[in-house]
Amino acid sequence: MINKRLETIAHMIQKCMVAADIGTDHAFLPIYLIENGIAEKVIASDINKAPLDSALKNIKSRQLEDRIELVLSDGLSNINEDCDVIIIAGMGFYTCNHILDEADEKLDNCKQIIIEVNKDVDKLRKYLSDNDFIINNEEFIREKGHDYIIIDAKKGKHHDLNEKEILCGPILMQKKNKDYLEYVKRQIEKIDFIINKETDKDRINKLEIIKKYWQEI
Repeated sequence: MINKRLETIAHMIQKCMVAADIGTDHAFLPIYLIENGIAEKVIASDINKAPLDSALKNIKSRQLEDRIELVLSDGLSNINEDCDVIIIAGMGFYTCNHILDEADEKLDNCKQIIIEVNKDVDKLRKYLSDNDFIINNEEFIREKGHDYIIIDAKKGKHHDLNEKEILCGPILMQKKNKDYLEYVKRQIEKIDFIINKETDKDRINKLEIIKKYWQEI
């Protein structure tokens, strides 16, 4: 029922009273959180009604209607309960950016904000660094030929991330797990491929700097 990406997200979450899954789709993650004792209650939200209808069927099949609340909402706009954990996963950076921008004080007391965007993770890290978020943890997984980077953050003062940390991940560079190191190799290969076809010297110089960041890991 649950894939490796969602299972990884679930296991990054500390036990909590209330979690909110933004963009819940089929509610697979909320069901897993309840059934595995990770959350006492989950608010499962989506911007569209059709995914919530699908989610409701899954929730009823597990008899969890009293533990999982469905909310039609653009991001956190219609979520009025304090949440210990907020999950924003499986969407693009700009959609995630919009949700975080509009959340305002709803994020202030969250213990964890779990974020996974399907691309532009460097832009996400830059956004978090520029908007007073602390990155507490990062996980990297590869599943069915796709790379996923999941970030555990929360509001708070911190040191600004430098260019290398934004690009490569401040926690991932420390962990250096096997899948991540394979990912690093692929990034270097991609850059070499582009450099070999590039004729603009300024562009090549910029790519060489980026390549060096990856090589230093």
